[in-house]
This record gives sequence, structure tokens and C-alpha cells, in this order.
Amino acid sequence: MKSLVLLIACFSVARATEDDFCKERDAGCYVDLKDCSKYYQCDDFHKTHHRTCSDQLKWSAVKNICDHAADVDCDRKPLKPHVRLLAPAPYPGCDLHCQEKGLDGSCTVMPNWRIEKGMCVDNNYCLLLPNGHYHDPRNCSRFYQCDAFHKAFLHSCPSGLKWSVTKTTCDWPRYVDCNRGGEPYKPPFGCGLRDPRPVKFDCIQGFLNGARLYWNKLLFTDRDPSSNVYSGIAINWGNWKAYVNGLACRCAKAAYTKGYKYFGLQFYGECWSGPYYGAISASHVTNPDNCLQEYFQKCKKLDTTHACVGKAWNNYVYRVLPPKMMK
Repeated sequence: MKSLVLLIACFSVARATEDDFCKERDAGCYVDLKDCSKYYQCDDFHKTHHRTCSDQLKWSAVKNICDHAADVDCDRKPLKPHVRLLAPAPYPGCDLHCQEKGLDGSCTVMPNWRIEKGMCVDNNYCLLLPNGHYHDPRNCSRFYQCDAFHKAFLHSCPSGLKWSVTKTTCDWPRYVDCNRGGEPYKPPFGCGLRDPRPVKFDCIQGFLNGARLYWNKLLFTDRDPSSNVYSGIAINWGNWKAYVNGLACRCAKAAYTKGYKYFGLQFYGECWSGPYYGAISASHVTNPDNCLQEYFQKCKKLDTTHACVGKAWNNYVYRVLPPKMMK
């Protein structure tokens, strides 16, 4: 029995360590130093996803994709998580896919494209997309890298591999559905791509024993036209779903602008926040019936489509994340 307890304890420690891998890392992919065929994918919420390349492939710290084992140096020091530009083709030899050769031998760049660093850059593909990697709808072995300036760099997978939308890396063709293009990123609750992102937390009491629990700063109100922080927008009871979604987006933006990390929607149309958010106690989490979403139904915490707002003296609390696409 003692051995069993020790085994369980060791497993728990190992699991906790792996789950904490992304705790203080930026979003991106990192090689598993213990196994070159595996890598860690860190998301925006610092959650760890431990993934494995397909058979006979290894994780390339240079290209940040799964590559042929013969082309991967497993001892190479990992780079920061980004896709390194592949070796450019000669220019101006008309060797790039966005170039056309005229009858007189001249080389021109096709409309909506330009050449940058010896690579084809699509002027339009990334205009409405956040940073990330996306399949090329014309060629399953290629993918786009959208950078922070909305430039779209076109990359090719290693020979014989295809771009996997589900794994966001290059993989063997038998594991890739080339007809699955993947859905573009959609901000929560219809917020703008360049707006801060509200993430649902829970339905929390607003007051306890006559004192406000967490925040005492009313950023704006839609309820009281006489208030000096009245937003100028009245509560829209007739289009409740759209109103609450818009309220969450507006409050996230107001809180983010002031550097606050959490905010609460209270009393059907009030945006509360402040510099102190503390450790929210489980005893302060209230019945979900005290918070509402579309059609005045009780709030569903896992519903990422419909925002929630607290009734009188209750907050629906959100965490604020930076915009996916920076201005």
C-alpha cells in the first residue's frame, strides 16, 4: 500500500509539472527536450498541450514544424516560438509563384502580391486575421504565416508533407484532410478583432454584509442617464442578446484601457472594475440563476457565444485578455 501511495504521489507531481510548462511562456510551440518527436503547444491562456509528431517525423526547432527525421537536429537549441522564413528563391528569376514572365522575358508580380525578402507576400490574406498560421486553399502543402503587421508570408511544408489544420503543423498526407480548411478566428461575443477579449469567469456576489466584495469603480452605466459615467447607450431589453454581448465587449475595452485584468457586469447594465481583483473565494460564487444571458436565461459558463450579466447586486465576472490582432 505504501508503494502504491508513493507511485500515485510521483505521478501527480509529474503531471503537475507538465501542466505548468506554459505557465510563464508565451503562446507558441516548444520542443520537448526529453523526446524530439514531441512538442508543447502553449495557448493564450497558458494551458499546456503536449503533442506528438507522426511516425518518422521529428519536431524542428528551426522551422517550428514537424519535419523529416533526417533533416532535424534534435540537439539544436530551440528557438523562440515562431516560424522561421524558409530559404528564399532567387529573385528576379521569376521562380516565385506570384511572378509572371512576359513574352518579352520581363518578370512582373501578380496583382495583390509583392516581393519581400525574396518571398511572396499576399497583401490581403491576413487583413482580418490575427497572428497565426493558416492553410493555403490553393495548395495543401503550403501555409500562410500572418504576422502582427497583417503581412501574409507563404511557406512550404518539407517534401512529401501536407499542412494539417488540426495540428497546425506539417504531417504525412494520410493524416491530413486537405478539404478541411479550418474556420478563421472569431472573437468572443462578436467583439472586434482589435478589441480586448472578455473571457467568462463566473457568477459572483456583488455585495457581502453591506460591503462591495471586489471593485468599487463604476467604469460606466447604461442604467442611469443622470450618472456622470453614463455611457449614452440605454439597455436594449428588446434585443437582449446583442445588447449583453456588446456590453461585455465595451466593458472589456474600458477595463483593459485602465490596465485592469478583470471586470464585472452588474445590475443588467453596469460595468464595474478596479485595480484590485484578489483571490475570488469559492464562497462568493453564487447561483447561476443570478446571472443572465440570451433570452433572459440563466448564465451558462461554458457558452462562449453568449455573454452574461449579473442581476441586482450580482456580477458576472470576466477576465480581460489582450486583442488577438494588435493595431
